[in-house]
Amino acid sequence: MRCTIAESCTEIDCCVRAAPIHHNFNVYLNVDPCNQQMKFAIDKFQFQLYLKEFEFGIEKDVRLLNVVRMK
Repeated sequence: MRCTIAESCTEIDCCVRAAPIHHNFNVYLNVDPCNQQMKFAIDKFQFQLYLKEFEFGIEKDVRLLNVVRMK
C-alpha cells in the first residue's frame, strides 16, 4: 500500500495492491470538518456520510461487488 496525504491533512489517497486477485485499488478518504461530511471511495464506488446524521456505535457493512468489504 502506498498513500499520500494532502497538505490540508484531511485527505488521504492510497493505492492498495490485492495480490490474490492481481488488482490494484485506489482508496480515498476526505474528512471535511467545515461541511461536516466524510467522503470515501474504492475505485469508482463512492459514497459520503454526513457527520450530523451519523449514528456512532452502530456498525455498518459496505461491500463492493462482494470482493471488498468495509465494516
